[in-house]
Parts: sequence; C-alpha cells; structure tokens
Amino acid sequence: MIEGFNGTWPCSRSDGSLRSPSVSLLVVDAQHRITPLNPAGREFVGLQSDEASILTNQLAWHLQTTQENPTPVWPWEQLLGTAPPQTEAIEDILHALNPQHQPRVLYCCAVKQSGEDKVGPKVLVAIEDQTERFAAEREHQLLLEFLEALPDYIGIADASGQLLYHNEAMCQAQGQVGNEESLSARLVQAHDDESLQCLLNEAIPTAEKTGLWRGQTRLKHRGFGTDLPVEQVLIAHRDEQGAVVRYSTLMRDLSERHAHESEIERLLYHDPITGLPNRMLFHDRIEQARILQGQSDPWLAVIVCDLKTFSVINGSRGQDFGDEVLAAVGARLCQLLPHTATVGRLGGDLFGILLPQLRSSQAVVDFAERIVEKVGDPLEVSDEAIQVGLWVGITLTCSKDESADALMDQADAARRESRRSGSRYEFFRDEFTQRAREQVYLSTELRRALDAGVLTAHYQPQVDLSSGQWLGIEALVRWHHPEQGWISPGRFIPVAEWAGLIRCVGEQVLDIAGEHYRVWLEQGLEPGWLAINLAAPQMEVPGWGDQLLEQLARIGMTPDELELEITERLMVKPSETIVNDLNELREQGVRVAVDDFGTGYSSLHYLTKLPVDRVKIDRSFVADIAECQRKAAVVESIVTLGNRLGMEVLAEGIETEAQRSALLGAGCWQGQGFLFSAPMPSRDVLASWGVHEQ
Repeated sequence: MIEGFNGTWPCSRSDGSLRSPSVSLLVVDAQHRITPLNPAGREFVGLQSDEASILTNQLAWHLQTTQENPTPVWPWEQLLGTAPPQTEAIEDILHALNPQHQPRVLYCCAVKQSGEDKVGPKVLVAIEDQTERFAAEREHQLLLEFLEALPDYIGIADASGQLLYHNEAMCQAQGQVGNEESLSARLVQAHDDESLQCLLNEAIPTAEKTGLWRGQTRLKHRGFGTDLPVEQVLIAHRDEQGAVVRYSTLMRDLSERHAHESEIERLLYHDPITGLPNRMLFHDRIEQARILQGQSDPWLAVIVCDLKTFSVINGSRGQDFGDEVLAAVGARLCQLLPHTATVGRLGGDLFGILLPQLRSSQAVVDFAERIVEKVGDPLEVSDEAIQVGLWVGITLTCSKDESADALMDQADAARRESRRSGSRYEFFRDEFTQRAREQVYLSTELRRALDAGVLTAHYQPQVDLSSGQWLGIEALVRWHHPEQGWISPGRFIPVAEWAGLIRCVGEQVLDIAGEHYRVWLEQGLEPGWLAINLAAPQMEVPGWGDQLLEQLARIGMTPDELELEITERLMVKPSETIVNDLNELREQGVRVAVDDFGTGYSSLHYLTKLPVDRVKIDRSFVADIAECQRKAAVVESIVTLGNRLGMEVLAEGIETEAQRSALLGAGCWQGQGFLFSAPMPSRDVLASWGVHEQ
C-alpha cells in the first residue's frame, strides 16, 4: 500500500514493477504541488533534505516534442485540468530533458483520486526512467528492420528446433512455417537430399562442436519454384553452462554470382563472335583428349583451317559483316562434325578442329573432305549467299607424347602449306615446320628491314628485240641482309605475302624506283616506262587504286610513266572490284601487263575481260625456244593471240642471240634478259647511258 493512495494501478504495469525503488512516486494536488512519496521521487523533483514539496512550475524537467506527440503535457496536467477528464488514469511515454539537459525517456502512469478533504482531487504519479530500455528496444527494432530488409534468408530456432524467427525473405522462400514442425522436418522441406545430408551429417555436428559451419547448399524456394544455390552459415549458440540453446542460419543466394562466374568463364574461354571455344580452351581440350586416348580408338587429329578471300570480304563489306561470316562458318563446322569433336576459333579467320578417339587414320580424311566440300557451299549471311573456301592443315597422331602446342603448330604449318600449294588440304610433314620457322624468321627480319628502309631496287631494261632500243625498265626489289647477304626475292616475297607485309614492300619499292626514275629524267635519260610488280594481296585492299595515284603524285611521276605487272594467277578468277580498279587506272594512263604468262594459271576467257596492255611470256618457254619446235609454236600462238586481242607481247629471260632470233621469227618484238642487261643498281643505269651519278 502506497501512503496516500488506497487503490490499485489501472495501468499495464501492474506487475509490481511500479513499486521498484527506481520508480519515482509522486502526488500532485489541485494546487499543483508535487510531493514525492519515496526517495526516487525526491531525487526526480530535486528536493533538498528540508523540503517536502515543490510547485509543478518549479520542476527542472522539460518535455520535448516528438513526431508522435507534438504537444506533450505531464499527466497531472491532463487529469487536473479545468475540462473534465475523459479518464481517471493515464499511461504514457514522454521524452524530456533532465536537469542536466540530457534527453531521457520516461514511462508515466498517473491515477486521479477525488478529494474527500479540503485539499481537493489529487493525482498519484509513477515515473520510471526507461531511457536505456527504450534505446535497447529501438536497437532491437532497427536490427529487425535490417534483417527483414535483407535479401538473405535468415532463421532462428531453439535447441528443440522450434522456430523463433524468420525474416521476410525466408518467409517468401518457405512460407509461414508452423512452430509445431520439427527442425528436421523443416530441413527436409527446405533442402534437396544432398544438402540435407550435408546439414545433418556435417553442418550441425560441426556447429555444435566449433560454434560455426560455413558451406554451400541448395534451398528449395517455393515462391520461385526452383532450387537456389546458397552459401549457408549455421551457428550454434550456447548459454553460460555451455548447452546449445539456439541455432541461427543465414543463406545467401549465389545464383547471380554463379551467373557472373559463368559469364566470366564464357568470356575467358569462348570466342564472343562465334560462341566457340577460344584458343585457350581449345588447347585444353587437346590436352584432355591426349589423356583419354585408348587402344580401341587410338588416333587423334587436330585440324587448323582459315578462310579463302576473308580479307576481301572483311575489307569490302566491313567488320560487322565479316563477323557474321565467321559465325556462319563456325556454325556450319559444328553441324558437319560429330558431338565428340571440338570446333574452336583460334583468332582472326583461323579455326581449329579437334577429332579425338578415331579408330583409323582414314576417318580424318573423310572429315576433311566433308568440311572442305560443305563449307565451300554458299553461306546465308544477312539474306545474302556468300561463298568461302578453306585452307586446311591436318596433323594426326596416336602418341600421347606430343603436346597440344606441338600438335597445333604442326596443323598450322600444314595449313600454310595448303595455302602455298593451293591444295584442298595438307597433312603435316617435318619440312613444313622447317619452312614455318623460316617464315617466322624472315618475316621478323623483313619488318626490321622495312622499318630501317634498307630495301632497294635493281633495274632491267625492256627492249625492242630488233634494234635494242630501250622501251621501258622493270624495277626489281632487292634485300641485302646484314648477316645473310643478298636474299632472293623468290625467298622473301612469299613470306611478305604470308606476313601481310607485301603492301609495305610494294609501296617502298615504288618510292625508291620513282625517285630514281625522276633522277634519270633530270639527267636526260629516256628509259621509257617504269614497270613495277604488283602482288594480288596489294589489290585486295579497298581503295588501293586511289592510293597508288596519290603515291605517284607524291613522288613526282605521271600515271602514263608507270606500268603495273600483275601475276598471272589473278587471271584464274579476278574479282569485279579489281577489274574495275584496273580499268580506272588505265583511264588515267597507267599500263597493265600480265607477268609469267603461260605457266598454267591463265584463263583465256578472263584474258578477254581483263584490262591488259601487254603479256609477258614466261622464261620457261624462252629457254630452249631455238631447239624445241613445240615451245616455238606455243610462243607463236601467244604472240598471235596477243596481237588479235590488241595486246603487246614481251618475252622474259632472253640470254642468247639464238633465242632473240627465234622470238623475232615468231613475231615477238619485245623482250628482256641477260642478253641485254642483268638487273643493275641505279648508278649502273646512269653509267650505261654515259652519265655518272652526281
């Protein structure tokens, strides 16, 4: 019984806690005098030892407004106000500043008692400072809000498995779980068999032993209708006596991370254009295939192939169209090969094919024939029929000793031989590797020579066979290597074409020859036209004709002073673009000659279509023309054909008077060869005219 109050507290805190020594008990009468009823109350109002009460306006506590309570008042102000109160009791949470101006949270419970004496009604007030408790509850609420907002799946259970808490993510994944369900029952519902066994046999025992288990499981997500890969943490919580009293778990969805890892792996090991394995993965597949080679199917084949005319397609139609062609070729290769094969894109227009576990060496021939034939069929690209071909190199082995690097190098060497020889496909032989090493070495040295500008040109006159008068002069590229000396053009020109350097070689030779030609004219020489050899790859570059005219203007030559010698293999099937470019150059005055005519590539049909001014009879027909009537007849036929088509005819490789006489007898009036002059440097050209180099 509290002195001065003979009733019960009609408040929620009726558990006796209001009688705690920490609760401030106060009586406020109608005259607004506060009288503390216990030591905590005296401390709250700040009474001195000789004071019994204070007025309410002397109270050193100041109420603070909050969003929930913008106009706070003390409970006695409500119960003792002029307006009749609607209730005889008030329970409230108030925010206030204490006498030290510190923010506190106060729980207040007030009861009005009608006065039976002269004092009138009074209010009994209990005030408890719950700042720490309120802060703890607020922190708890913030933690709950945080847990509810997490996308991770969180659950807490007691030692018996009764669920105490699960967040919103877990609720969406598992639904509202009944408390009567056991922990094992919930685990069965939440996880697949493999994950369940992992949890029962590993996770729970480990957590009970060490306090924590971490691993990967799968969560059955009812909302998504699928199993999710999750990273799971399981914690066993113990009390002071060491007994397990709680289990808590957190599961994080790994689906997105796995997707990102898969995408990274795809980008790392697959070509983005074709979707095929890239060089790295293709190399790994070969290594795996070597390990799996068996006795019943001992053969393993590696094929490397590239596309004919792809540079023309890519250069004329653009890179995007070229990428579509690569994707179409990759798709067709996959369709043509068994599921055990691996097709990869090794870079550029280079594809690799791995054929493992072959029972016989003949099987790879069948596959090679198939891909060469079928890839040569028209491809549907952007609603266009595009035709490409393959250069194919093959290496075949039944040995586990050869590495993936060696097999890929062998197949690539065979591919280069296929390109060089023009064959449908080539099998690897040791000499291919030696040739490949030669190509790599020479291409490296040739790049250095081009950078240093050490290439030069020698010149051989083209003459009237009857008078010996110069008609023109042919520029022939020469390369003097610091260690190997003079390197034959027959050795380094094919390497320049293979390495993509032929255009640079051609431009540098024209610059050198054009400078010499200008000097000759200034010295009063009349050398005739300047003949320059032009390789097929130089004419496959879009806009090459315009660039040639620009170069002529830069070096001070007019188009009618130049004759282009094109290789005869262009006449097999020249592209319409090249024919148009040659026509435009001829309209500007440039002459066009076909070099090495009669060596086996020529198509007479295309000879009638090509814009050609001159054909050059190959030296192989000239060598024994005086002794061989058949060759003399062939030369005479070429001369007659050229005359009928309005073309001049020039014979190469004339070394004897007998050859000159035979050619004149066959009606050929132009020629060049050692009989008239060996190829010579520019200073010797000047000297042959009686002019000394300045």
